[in-house]
This record gives sequence, structure tokens and C-alpha cells, in this order.
Amino acid sequence: VYSRIAPQLSININSPIHELPETAFLQQICRRYDSIPEAVLENTELMQIFLPALQADFAMLETYIYANEEPLNCPISAFGGREDREVSQKAIAAWQHQTSSYFNMEMFDGGHFFFRTDIAPLLSIITQTLIK
Repeated sequence: VYSRIAPQLSININSPIHELPETAFLQQICRRYDSIPEAVLENTELMQIFLPALQADFAMLETYIYANEEPLNCPISAFGGREDREVSQKAIAAWQHQTSSYFNMEMFDGGHFFFRTDIAPLLSIITQTLIK
């Protein structure tokens, strides 16, 4: 779970990182997001499992091309961190254009990985949404 701009918004990729060598790629991830715990970085075996998936995730994000289609006919809930330097509240709100149904947006304390601060409010909202 992390914030992502709505797909119709163009992402500014001045310098894609998914093809960087492992060390440079990890440095960029740590600098931009401060997202990988030190214990994971120090575990070589775990990083061998984790790193290819992370690079594939960035390859998908950095090479995605949006196709303008009709909005989905299903509810969309979008979540973000108020202090996120990567994804603005406006970029989260733009998800509303991807549905012809109900849209809900919730902003939480924290940055790009806001759920790490306190996951209980997020889980509560997800649960309430699913039981409606």
C-alpha cells in the first residue's frame, strides 16, 4: 500500500531508475522514499528475493502509457499521506475521474508510506467500505 497518482495524470520521470545497477537503484529508492528498513537492506538473502520485484514494480510505473477509456462502473477508494512529497492530494483526488460510481478519498498523517505511522485508521476505513 502506497500512494499513486491517478493513471490519467502524466508522471514526470526525468531519470528512470528501474534499469540502474542494484546498488544505484537501492540508493535512489532509499533517498526518494526512505522505505526499506535497514534490517531488510542488510539481509542479502531477503534482498535477492525482494529486489527483482521492486525493480519490476518501478519498470511498470516508469513505462506505463495511459489509454483513455470509459470510467469504471465500480466504487473507488483512494488513500494518501498528507506529508507525501511524491503524490499530492490533488493527484489522489484525480482518481475520482476513473469511476462513474462512488468515490471516497481519505488522507492520513504521514508520507508516501503513510500506513506505517498508524495502520488502524486505514484498516478501519477499508473494513467499513467492504461491509457497505
